[in-house]
Amino acid sequence: MNMNKFSSLAVLLFVMNASDVAAAEKTIEKGLDEHGNQTSSAAESAAEGDGIVIREMVITGTRYETEVLDNPVSLTVIDQQTIQRSGARNIGDLFSHEANIDIGPEGTPWNGKARIRGLYGDRVLILIDGERYNSHVGATYGGAELSTIDIEQVERIEIIRGPSSVLYGSAAVGGVVNIITRKAQIRDEPYTELRAAVSYDSVNQMPKVSAGMNVGDGKMAFNLGASWRSAEGLDTPAGELPHSSFKDSGISLDLKYLISEQESLRLAWQYSLATDVETPPFSMFDPEASIPLEGMPVELIPEGILNSIYGVQIPAWAETTITQPSVERKKFSLAYKIEDPYPWMQQLNASVYLNRVNHDVFMYTNIEPVIEGVTVNIIPQADISMSIDTLGLNIQGMSMLGSKHFITSGLDVFHDKAYGPSQTVTDIIIYNLIPVYTVSVGEDPLNGTLDSVGLYIQDEISLSEKLTAFVGGRYEFFRTNNNPDSDQLAAASSSDDAITGALGLVYRLAPSVSLVANIGTAFRMPTLKERYYYGAGAGGLVMVGNPTLEAEESFNTEFGAKFSSSRLHGDFAVFRNEIDNLILFESIPQGKITFKNLGKAELLGAELNLHYSMRDSWTSFLKMAYTQGEDMKEGDPIEAIPPLGADLGLRYEDQGKFDSLPPFWSELTASVYDHQHRIPSDWTDAGKTSGFSVYNLQAGMDVSKLSLFKDMKTAELRFGIKNLTDKLYTTFPVILFTGDITDRLTQPGRNFQVSLRANW
Repeated sequence: MNMNKFSSLAVLLFVMNASDVAAAEKTIEKGLDEHGNQTSSAAESAAEGDGIVIREMVITGTRYETEVLDNPVSLTVIDQQTIQRSGARNIGDLFSHEANIDIGPEGTPWNGKARIRGLYGDRVLILIDGERYNSHVGATYGGAELSTIDIEQVERIEIIRGPSSVLYGSAAVGGVVNIITRKAQIRDEPYTELRAAVSYDSVNQMPKVSAGMNVGDGKMAFNLGASWRSAEGLDTPAGELPHSSFKDSGISLDLKYLISEQESLRLAWQYSLATDVETPPFSMFDPEASIPLEGMPVELIPEGILNSIYGVQIPAWAETTITQPSVERKKFSLAYKIEDPYPWMQQLNASVYLNRVNHDVFMYTNIEPVIEGVTVNIIPQADISMSIDTLGLNIQGMSMLGSKHFITSGLDVFHDKAYGPSQTVTDIIIYNLIPVYTVSVGEDPLNGTLDSVGLYIQDEISLSEKLTAFVGGRYEFFRTNNNPDSDQLAAASSSDDAITGALGLVYRLAPSVSLVANIGTAFRMPTLKERYYYGAGAGGLVMVGNPTLEAEESFNTEFGAKFSSSRLHGDFAVFRNEIDNLILFESIPQGKITFKNLGKAELLGAELNLHYSMRDSWTSFLKMAYTQGEDMKEGDPIEAIPPLGADLGLRYEDQGKFDSLPPFWSELTASVYDHQHRIPSDWTDAGKTSGFSVYNLQAGMDVSKLSLFKDMKTAELRFGIKNLTDKLYTTFPVILFTGDITDRLTQPGRNFQVSLRANW
């Protein structure tokens, strides 16, 4: 560990927080919640000059509440009304209609991982109420399983499009997704509120039921929520998608206690359980790229077995089916907040949290070498139980220094542990009848830890009435260890550190228009899986970690504009993200794949978001994005980059014009994507995707005035038709191992939705 760098930043952080504020002649209101970076503020409106500026408040870009127009980073905000009206059944569904944000398939309809500006998995940091939720062992590139978070318990989602390691550390190379859950609210008078929602999707015969309650008084309050759903096989225009059913349920509790007018405590607990989560089969047949039998599977074919073909490169067909009998997530968080603890500090926040995810995975692969006159089946079956624990501590303080500097500084500490015993049984069968060999091997594919300590500081500097600068820096130290119960890998450990910096500028060109610019560095440490994992993979391939991997380092530049008035609001941005040591898959001999550092990659792109309120009750919107990735050394396209895409829509909101009808709204949207033929040179045509257009129609009605719902505060009945034309299309792949094995997933066909949501 470089103690000079650590000590210098620690001294700087102390001095800037403890400075005498006798010179502080001006105060700024910065709203934060108990986590030090959360608020549930809705959009506000304020008159400025002759126009109206829509003041949408966010917290993720700066770790305290700021107006979108005063925030230097590119932001997407998905509020609760958008969530409820979207018909989305999980968080990933919401991303498919946002510019330069989509969902990577992960091979299953149940789960998906966020992809921002072409970067995916562990390159996108997931936060739950400002606290880390990333996994080291997810399929392909890791990343958090978003479906373990019940969308009914989400208050809003704030997304940073682009790197943000200064404030959030490792993994924020592509961006940050902050999922803000429903919070208990303390009010002056005692209150009790109930809510419930029921829905049904025809495409997979999925009912869902959720309920919740809020209870509080002037001293204490709690929010309780629960949900359940069950999905059958997914219907597509090509027929039912095999192995695509799942079940899940969840419960959450948020409790707030007011110690004094200045101090509060918040306790949060979340639990989710998914069962029988199935993955459609991966299949492969590639006569051009033959498979060496001596390396498949997991090197369990001994010399003397199948002597006539041992070591011979021959064509083979393989199919893998993955089932997750159980995916369980538990989260506990305790947060403390105090306002004005010292004359020189406006607010201090601290939280400790534990997030645990338990995966049970069963992987079945059938390999059939193509041998004239004989039928041979090589069948590896891997049963893996994997647990990932994250124990974290966040401390953050905010201080006003003089009249021009607002200082945010803090400490982030977390400890990750990934452990999982596995049992692999391999059978070799001739003519589908005669077993000639069976072997069983038990081992730990991963038994590792990662420890991190990070210090950060950011200064918001008012340079003039119109110009504000955000200057920040971070130092982070990492240590990893692995102690596998395996003959294939030895125990290993490593230490790394990283320094990142960022400069953001906001120029208020007009009350409703801001010009923004950002320049900064970011980084991502290799995951425990990338460095140390050894175990079975899809298609009978063996996945092998690479302990020599170096951290990815990013240098990002970005320019854009934000605008927000009574009729038009949105943003535009162009960016360039240069990444050194990008980590990608690499095939190695004997049917194995590992990870490697690519020399240097470049991501270029642009994105546009427009919302325009037309006359009367009509609103239109357009969201468009394009990203291009390039291997700067080889001149080869980077994998996993979606093509040019746009979402556009037209919405009608009744404003009481029809006295004979309850208030209602309706919306028609379209998602339009170009084909993607820019793929790496070592990919086959299986990695290419065709362009498509998908249309959705939905409508909702306020039924609270009807006699059946007269006792309810609010009640909305919603109908929707997703994929109106029953279009056959697939997601854009993240990986292509060999032959035709990709994680590209056929998407749902025409889906009729109905839901009823009520509060009382």
